[in-house]
Amino acid sequence: MFTKEQGLRVAMPEMTDFFQRQARECRRLAAQASGKNDREYWLRLAQRWEWLAQQNVTAKVKTAQPTTGLEKRFAKRPAA
Repeated sequence: MFTKEQGLRVAMPEMTDFFQRQARECRRLAAQASGKNDREYWLRLAQRWEWLAQQNVTAKVKTAQPTTGLEKRFAKRPAA
C-alpha cells in the first residue's frame, strides 16, 4: 500500500500467504482438470497469484531500506 504522507509501500505478510494459498489451489485444480485448456487456464492463474505474492514480498524488502531524502526533492509538484 502506498500512502502519500509516509511515502512508503507496506507489504502485508497475510496477503502473501493468501496469494500463495490461491496459487496452490489453482495448481491442485490444474492437476485434476480433464482437458488441456482447463489445465492451462489453472496453471496461468496460478502463475498470476505467484506473481502477486512475489510483488508483495518485493514491496516488503523495499520498505526495509532507508530513504535518502531524494524522494521529496524529485517528487512531482502540483501545477500552479
